Formats: sequence, structure tokens, C-alpha cells
Amino acid sequence: MCVTIGGGGGFHIAGDGSFSKGGCGFNYAGCGTLNDEGGGGLTIGGGGFNYAGGGGCNYEGDGGLTIGGDGSFRKGGGGFNYAGCGSLDDEGDGGLTIGGDGFNYAGCGSLDDEGDGGLTIGGGGFNYAGGGGCNYEGDGGLTIGGDGSFRKGGGGFNYAGCGSLDDEGDGGLTIGGDGFNYAGCGSLDDEGDGGLTIGGGGFNYAGGGSLDDEGDGGLTIGGGGFNYAGGGSLDDEGDGGLTIGGGGFNYAGCSSLDDEGDGGLTIGGGGFNYAGGGSLDDEGDGGLTIGGGGFNYAGGGSLDDEGDGGLTIGGDGFNYAGCSSLDDEGDGGLTIGGGGFNYAGGGGFRKGGGGFNYAGCGSLDDEGDGGPTIGGDGFNYAGCGSLDDEGDGGLTIGGGGFNYAGGGGCNY
Repeated sequence: MCVTIGGGGGFHIAGDGSFSKGGCGFNYAGCGTLNDEGGGGLTIGGGGFNYAGGGGCNYEGDGGLTIGGDGSFRKGGGGFNYAGCGSLDDEGDGGLTIGGDGFNYAGCGSLDDEGDGGLTIGGGGFNYAGGGGCNYEGDGGLTIGGDGSFRKGGGGFNYAGCGSLDDEGDGGLTIGGDGFNYAGCGSLDDEGDGGLTIGGGGFNYAGGGSLDDEGDGGLTIGGGGFNYAGGGSLDDEGDGGLTIGGGGFNYAGCSSLDDEGDGGLTIGGGGFNYAGGGSLDDEGDGGLTIGGGGFNYAGGGSLDDEGDGGLTIGGDGFNYAGCSSLDDEGDGGLTIGGGGFNYAGGGGFRKGGGGFNYAGCGSLDDEGDGGPTIGGDGFNYAGCGSLDDEGDGGLTIGGGGFNYAGGGGCNY
């Protein structure tokens, strides 16, 4: 039997009993709200749940909302407010689609999506204020559109789906609490203007696809820092910049890290460890600024800086042990302080544009065979330690010449 509810009176569930509907599903087209305040839960299978009512869909019961079968959950109009103490479990293949005023989740239990249909949210966005976690393991992907935002606090957000997580809205993606664990098979794409902000436990990215930021809002990560071990590339083409604090940035991805945006890459706290298989390419105008624990580069690809913002490294300094060359063709200059600069790469060191200023208290050691080549405004060495060149490639300086005011020796 099918159940269809229309008219202006709405649909109200009270008491300890449950509402279970199988077969051809549940179609709600009433002008009033759908209120579930009972203790038995709401279970819908078969043809799914279609809500086209003029009022809201408000769930405050203790039994949870479970959607199974091949049907979908669709909600338009006044949005979907979930405030139940049971879990919201989506085990169906039809997907969960919410439009209108968006999705407010304030339940005591978790939000678990294990279905194949995907979660699509438009209009007012997705506000998660539940006491439990937000666990997504479905294959359909999570798509957020409209002007609304995605906000997640409390127990963090675990994404392990095989579909993409796409943010096309302008409201931003904000995750707090225990942070964001992304282990999905698909890519994480941010094309919105609202920015991606992650605090608390930081951001662990172990997805099979790429992380693409094409929005203008920027990527800001605090708390436990950013661990990137994805199989795809990390591409920043937006103007908002990539800012990482707290535990710093560990990059161990198989592909390259490409920064083509104008916002800059700023890393503090635990510094930047790059052990990726691909190259680190900075073609943006914002510059690369690293403080705190310094910069360790042991990547298989090259480090290429073609942007105008400059490369500034403080704290524990810069250790370069990459297989390929370090090429800086930008106009912003290369400034290194703190623990100094150790170059043991297989390729050459090349610096053009704004010159090379070394003011570190550690030594500058060149043990590579490619030779350091410095042009533009030349080379100013004011370090406390020595400058040691033990490589076979030679030292070539043009433009503004070479000024050595260091406390140690200059050994070539």
C-alpha cells in the first residue's frame, strides 16, 4: 500500500510507537509540518520518502530516522530540521537530497550515510550541531550548492565515500571539533567563494583523488595541522591563500603540490615537511612563508618557484634533500633565517629575480653537483655560520654581485 498525505493538517507522530513504511514509499505533500516526537523511530523503505510539503520537516524523536531500500529522501521547501536523539542513518541507494532552507542537524546521535545515492544539499546549506560524529561512507558523493554553508562542530567529520566531495556554494565549509578526516576514493573539490576553514583536530587527507581549491575564500587549517597523503595532486588556484597553523603541514602525496593562486602559502607551528613523489610548484603571487619548525624538502620532484611573492623561511631553517633541482625564477627573493640552509639535492640550485638573502645562524652547505646559480639582485650572505660549497657544479653569481658579511668562513 502507498501512503499519500495532503491537505493542510500535517502529519504528527507522538507516543512510544514507531512509524514504519515499506513498499512504494511515503509521499508527503501537505501544507503543514511533519512532526515526529515519538520514541519508536521513523523507518522508510521501498520507494523512499518524498517530502513536498509547504512547512518544515521536524524530527525530535528518540528512535532515529532510517532510510533503506532503493528509494531516496528528498526534501524541498522549508528545509529539514533533525533534532532527534537517535541516529540519522541513510542506508538506501536513492540518495538524500535537501533543498530550500537547507539541513539543520542537531541530533544527539550520529549522522551516518552508507548508501550509494549521495547527499546533495542546496539553498540554506548544512548546519551540523549534533553530539555524535558525521560519518560518510557512501559511494554517491556529497554536493553542497547554493549560498548556504557547511558547518560541522563537535565530533568532527569523517569522509570515506567513493564519490567526490564537491563544494559549489558561496557559504564556505567550516569544520571544528575533532577536525576532518578525508579518506574518500574521489576528489575534494572546492569551487565556492566561502573558503574552507578547519580547526580543532586538523585535517588528514588520505584520499585517492586530488584536492582542488578553485574558490576565492582560501583554505585555513589550525589546531592539529594538515597531513596530506593523497594519491592525487593538491591544486590551489584560488585567490584566498592556503594558511596552515598548529601542527604544521606534512605532505607525503604521490603527485605534485601546485599553487597557482594569488593568496600565498603560509605555514606556521610545526613547519612544512615535503616528502611527495611529485614536484612543488608555486606560480602564484602571494609567496611561500614558512615559520616554526622550518622546511624539510625530500621530494622526488623539483621545487619550482615562478611566483612574485618570494620564499621566506624562518624557525629551524631549510633542509633540501630532493632528487631534482630547486628552481626559483620569481621576483620576490629567497630569504632564510634561523637554522640555515642545507642543500644536498641531486639537481642544481638556481635563483633569479629578487636575489638571495641569507641571514641564518646555521651554515649554508652546498653538497650537490648542479651548482648554485644566482642572478638578479645578487647574493647577500650575513649568516653567523660558514658558507661551504663542496659540489662539482660551481658557483655563478650575476646582477648585483656577492656580499659576504658572515661570521664564519667562506669555503669553496
